[in-house]
Amino acid sequence: MVVVGVLGIVFATLVGLPHIDRPSRTDAVLVLGPSDDRLEDAEELMAEQDDAALVVSLPEPFDESPETVDFCEADHDYPVHCIHPEPSTTQGEAQAFSELAAEEGWESVAVLTHRSHLTRAGILVGRCFDGEIQQWRTTEDYGTRMWVYRLVYEAGAWVKMGLTPGCEDELGWWPDYVPGP
Repeated sequence: MVVVGVLGIVFATLVGLPHIDRPSRTDAVLVLGPSDDRLEDAEELMAEQDDAALVVSLPEPFDESPETVDFCEADHDYPVHCIHPEPSTTQGEAQAFSELAAEEGWESVAVLTHRSHLTRAGILVGRCFDGEIQQWRTTEDYGTRMWVYRLVYEAGAWVKMGLTPGCEDELGWWPDYVPGP
């Protein structure tokens, strides 16, 4: 019982209180999906970046991300790359970003997502990308129901991450996309 309690505290800390870097110079900012609620934060952070590119994840189904679709089609004052990860998972986003980073010659990235997702996202991007990784959190505010959902979802996602230790490792039976509540 003590071991389960300690593991629960460690997990809650990783999900609820992740390491968050102060924004500093980076080659790219990677906005993980779903991106609609994260675009405003991304734009504010891009205003502080010189010569950085914004990489926005636009996983399928596209109709669930209308603001992101519009954002990807608009003109911007900085380079914007919209990636369509296959599979539509954080691991798929890390793989797609890594391929783009190799093409662009990027050596650093800031991963932008909700704090409940940040630690796991940083680990997954680090498995695929050899450069410097910063972790930036969004200002999204989750209510109690969403936090409960995120804790349960992240518990399963951490198990999956443990079972797939490499960048390209996949579980054939794991769903690509799981909608929120």
